[in-house]
Amino acid sequence: MSVVAVRRVLEHSYATGTDRLVLVVLAEHADKETWTCFPSVAIIAKEANVKERAAQGALHALQEAGEIDVEIHGAPYPKTRQQYRPNLYRVTVDASASGAPRSEE
Repeated sequence: MSVVAVRRVLEHSYATGTDRLVLVVLAEHADKETWTCFPSVAIIAKEANVKERAAQGALHALQEAGEIDVEIHGAPYPKTRQQYRPNLYRVTVDASASGAPRSEE
């Protein structure tokens, strides 16, 4: 668990709604040094309290927005054939590129 990653997401991400919830879930799972994690879509959906399809859409939107990187079948499971490995997610919310402060809504 990375409290630092969660804090960074909460302070510097522009994501809203389901996208933001999914990003917080990823940050909570992230390794504190590499900011990577590999939870299944089912786990992401359960922890964000959304349907799996909504979690998939949020993951795609976060990738498009540049707030995460996704490496398909990139989880570090050396004994598992690559096509069966989970995706590897990297939280890339950048505090230095946050620009102007967000408006409070």
